[in-house]
This record gives sequence, structure tokens and C-alpha cells, in this order.
Amino acid sequence: MKIYNPFKKNFSKQELDAFEFLANVSYFSKFTVEEFEDIFPYLHLRTYKQNEVVFFRNDPSQAVYIVKTGKIEINLDIKDIFEVVETVKSGDIIGEGAFLPKKRRKFNAIVTSDDCEIYVFPQVSIFEIFNKYPSIKTKVLEVYANNLEKKMENILKSYRENHGFFELSQAFQNL
Repeated sequence: MKIYNPFKKNFSKQELDAFEFLANVSYFSKFTVEEFEDIFPYLHLRTYKQNEVVFFRNDPSQAVYIVKTGKIEINLDIKDIFEVVETVKSGDIIGEGAFLPKKRRKFNAIVTSDDCEIYVFPQVSIFEIFNKYPSIKTKVLEVYANNLEKKMENILKSYRENHGFFELSQAFQNL
């Protein structure tokens, strides 16, 4: 016999679909249903069009972006040249600097697909959640730190494989 719990919340199909999608995003993969319920009201689904700018390099980091559908090009502008660093797609997250206070964007982010649905997670909401739910803060910042470690490993690997194509000391300035 199944016992009915009158205090258990029933989620809408939209919420359950969003929770399932977010569970496949690295930053949220260890979240409980309750933690998804805590952050979901702060996520704003927005549709961007092709060639629309999500953010520019040096903009303040005021939100994290989770790509639901579509593709975004991450590029670095060097004088008048734009060098593509990576292309992100569904399930990827960009703008992680907004998990930390007073950061600026390191790259430009521009939509390359016809349409792109993105969950926008405002920094003010992130900090509110971090203050209210330390377990969420711990889970998110652990993934953030692991991603930074992986990026550093990639930089060092590239440096070794390319016989010092760039000055490695530049990567450590202003840390």
C-alpha cells in the first residue's frame, strides 16, 4: 500500500523537464530535487537570435548562462581579429565568473545558431542562494574549482606540446 504524503510537492511537467535537463549540466549534476526546486525560480529562460551578443569581453559578470538549445561561439578579440576559443551547445554553461564577486568577462559570447534558448541565472540570485543554501554553494564551487584545474592542465599540456609558443608567466600575472 502506498502512503499519501500531503506535504510532498507535485512538480509541473515544465519543472520536471527543467530539473532533468539541469541534472545533465556539470554544475548541477549532484543536486537533489529539493535543490533544483530552490534554484529554479531564479532561472529565466530567454531566447536569443543568430548573431545576438550574450556578453562582451570586459563586461561585468552579472549572470551565468546555461545553454538549453542552440550554439554560442566563445571568442577572444585581439585588435580587429576574433579568434574562436570554443563553441558551446546544449547543456554547456558560460559566464562562470559570475559565481564569484566583482569579475569581468574574459571572452565574447555570440549566438551562432538560428535560435538559442538560454537559462539566465543572475548573479544577485546566485549570491542569495549561496547565502541561504551552503550545500548548493559548496557543490557549485567544487565544480568551478575542478574546471579551473582542468583548464590549467590544458594550458600546461599545450605549452609543453608547443614548446613554449607563448610566455607561460603571462598566464600567472595578476592572480
